[in-house]
This record gives sequence, structure tokens and C-alpha cells, in this order.
Amino acid sequence: MRPASSPIAAPAPPALGFTALAGLFFFIVILKLGDPVVIPTDTLTPDTLTDVIFGVWPNSWGIYLFLPMLVGGLALIRWKGVRVSWPLALPLAWLLWQFVSATHTVDATLTNATLSHFTACVVLFYLGYFGMRDVGWPWPLLLGFSLAFCWIIHSGFEQHFGGLEATREQVHKAYGANWAQMAHDNPDFVKRIESNRIFATFVYPNALAGGLLLLLPVSLAFLWQLTPKVSTRVRIVFVGVLGGCGLAALYWSGSKAGWLIALVMALLALIYSSLPRKFKMGLIAAIVILGLTAFVIHNTRYFERGATSVAARFDYWKAALQTIRAHPLLGSGPGTFSRPYAQLKEPQSEMARLTHNDYLEQGSDSGLIGMALYCFFIFLTIFRVFQRKFLGNWAKAPWFAALTLGLLGICLQSFVEYHLYIPALAWPAFFLFGWVWQEK
Repeated sequence: MRPASSPIAAPAPPALGFTALAGLFFFIVILKLGDPVVIPTDTLTPDTLTDVIFGVWPNSWGIYLFLPMLVGGLALIRWKGVRVSWPLALPLAWLLWQFVSATHTVDATLTNATLSHFTACVVLFYLGYFGMRDVGWPWPLLLGFSLAFCWIIHSGFEQHFGGLEATREQVHKAYGANWAQMAHDNPDFVKRIESNRIFATFVYPNALAGGLLLLLPVSLAFLWQLTPKVSTRVRIVFVGVLGGCGLAALYWSGSKAGWLIALVMALLALIYSSLPRKFKMGLIAAIVILGLTAFVIHNTRYFERGATSVAARFDYWKAALQTIRAHPLLGSGPGTFSRPYAQLKEPQSEMARLTHNDYLEQGSDSGLIGMALYCFFIFLTIFRVFQRKFLGNWAKAPWFAALTLGLLGICLQSFVEYHLYIPALAWPAFFLFGWVWQEK
């Protein structure tokens, strides 16, 4: 399954086995673990085979996926010739500080669930670093990402073209006169189905946007390299159709930040591409004009209503800063933002479980040291991506350039979202961080 036009060698059998295991693992994780770890998901346990295949799984099932990945990864990784450097200690240092912060948590249940999740993130980082050494064309891994992306697109389209309306009718019919109680007990669920914003397999629309930002570039690049013997015009059509579907899903998700970040990613891809300058300038102008026009048209009513979600985020961030001032060393405990926020928020403000800013939440949950370690790790990772000019390496490995572009997108959106706490987003991202950190 190696692309004929690629100069990169296919992986050796052990590496092929590892990439196949990783591809299957992340295909399942991305589709099934789309809820934050701080939300109890035991009630989501599937009752039928249909629910298992098409429904969301409780986060507790993640351990049944993670352990085979860990054992298989350790067995398949080739340890000979491994090299390490001091920056590799950053994720481990951040994780250890989370455990230190947990000694003074305000909610042990939330913290325990978060620590288990963070541990999986860091282990996957090292599996990505050590397991993806000397891997040339990792088509099984890219196939897993691309199939997950296609499944997400299918789910989102289904919701947009009648699925959400059908769900609303079923829920209203099922609860009838008890609808008010249902809205009180499950406000997040009711808010989702009452809206026309699609969320596919994720907890809510902005998380879907994060998944699209991460997976869309690499899925397009994989499709392009998978069809080298097809004429260029046909390949462009294939990639254009898939890309158009991804952008449509992003548009229907209603994510303002996601759409703007996608524009930035598209501009970066063009800037680093080898296209002639005159074509670059024309495409850049078209993307900016069309992208901003679509943004304004889609969000006019939102801004007329006063940009309520922006105001809400400022409220969350203000509470996070207050918590940092009150607990600058250890914070309130990993995953516990909701506890101090319940006491600090204005009476009319909407309740939130997470800060909607992964970097700021680190300060609120684990103090300034935890925040500094995490931010330094993420920002240094992005710096290394650009330092090595992976984004400009289209000729040698366009799929790798696209992969790093997706990582940049999800890191940018994490300034206004909580992707770090969603296994479907955080687990593949940390694995890919490890891959990017390889000394090559």
C-alpha cells in the first residue's frame, strides 16, 4: 500500500505491526471516547450490539482499549539505538506535578478520573516517540485516522439532514409532560439536541470542530498519496469532495474559532507550498474573502445577540484566574475547575465543568508550576514543528506536513476549548506529539 510516488520506504514488519495496532486503536478511540473525562459516562453503557457499533462508549471502557495498545506497543517497539534528550522529560514532569497537585484536590473523584486520563496521554506520547522511529510510510496509522474522519463526516451529515430533528421528536415523545424535569437533570444533552449545530460522535459541536481540525489535513494528504496512478484531475476531484465535506461539517458545527483557525491553517499550507507565487496570492485572496464572508453570514445573528459564548468564556477565565490567585502552587486539583467555579460564578452565569482554555485550566487545576510545564511543552512542540519546516516538506512527506498542520490547529483551538480532557482528541494528539519530537 506504499504510494508509488513517495520516496519514503515502507515500514519493516515490526514497525508495520505497531502502526497497524495504533491505527486500529485510534480509529476506535476517536469515534467512541468523545466525552470529557470529568463527566460521568457510566449511563452510556451500550445495551445492544447496535449501540456498541454506533453509540458512544463510557470513558471507563478506555482502559480496555489502552492496555492492549500499551502491551502491544512495548512488544513491537524496537529499542535498539534509542536516543533521548532532556525535553522528553517535560510530559513526565507535568504528569508528576499533577499527582502532587492531587494531594490537595477538592474533589477526589474528578481528580482520579483526570489523572488516569493524563497518564494515558503521557504514555501515548512516549509510545509515539519510541514506536514511530524509522517508520517511513505508516499507511495503517493514516488509514485509521482517515476512516475515523470519514465516519465522523457521515455522522455529522446524518445529523444535519434530519438526524437531530428526529432525535428531538423521539426525546420529546418519550418524556412528554416530564420534559421540564429532563431539561433540569440533563441540561447539556437538552441544549445539544435543541440546537441545529451538529456534533457527530463528540460531546458537543466545538469538540467536533477540534476533531476536524486535527484529522482533515492528514486525511486529504493520505487520499492524495494513496492514488498516485490516478490522473491529477481525478485526484483533485477526490480530494476536493472529501475536503468539501469536511468544511461543510465544520461550518454546520457552528464553531467560530474552529472556522477561523481552519482559514489560518489553509493559508499556512499555501504559504509553505511550492506553488508559483502568482497562484499562491490568488488562492490566498480567495480563501480570505470566501472564508470571512461565510463566517460573517453564518454568525450574524450570533453577534446581534451579543456573542453570549464569548462572554461566558470570559466568565470562566476570570474564575480560573481567581482560583490561581487563591491556590497558586497546587491549584484546586486536576479536573476540578467546576468546584471553585460553582462558588465564584455570577448567579445568572451558566454552569461549566471546564475552563474552555486548556492552558488556563492547568493553572486553575494544578497551579502555576503545572501551567508552566504544560504550556512550555506545547509551545516548544509547535516551535520544533516550524523549526524543522515540516509544513514545507510537501514533496518528501505531504502526509507528515498535513499531520503537523492538524496538530497546530488543535493546539490553537485549545485556547478557547477543553480538548485536553477529551480522550478522542487528547490521546491521538499526544501520540502525534511524540512522533514530532523524534530526533531526526
